[in-house]
Amino acid sequence: YPAAIAAITPLVRDPVVAARLLSFAAGVATVALAMVLARRLVGRRGALAVGAYLALVPGIARTHVEVLSESPYGLLLCGGALAFLARRDLVVAA
Repeated sequence: YPAAIAAITPLVRDPVVAARLLSFAAGVATVALAMVLARRLVGRRGALAVGAYLALVPGIARTHVEVLSESPYGLLLCGGALAFLARRDLVVAA
């Protein structure tokens, strides 16, 4: 996380803005991946509910614009869950 902030800082010239941009981008990607994960598990309506929840609940939305490591962690967690499901589907199909 600090290395990613350091990589973005020269583009925006402010490390706090760089960290907020990184958190925001990770938050948006987390919502998208969580929706993909929910769609695979519970369908389209569940995916829309998950997306709305993650985007609109103030406590969760606030973490996506503050300088916290929770946004990238959530992104990695959703990505890992999707990778696990993809791997599980390959093993079950074999």
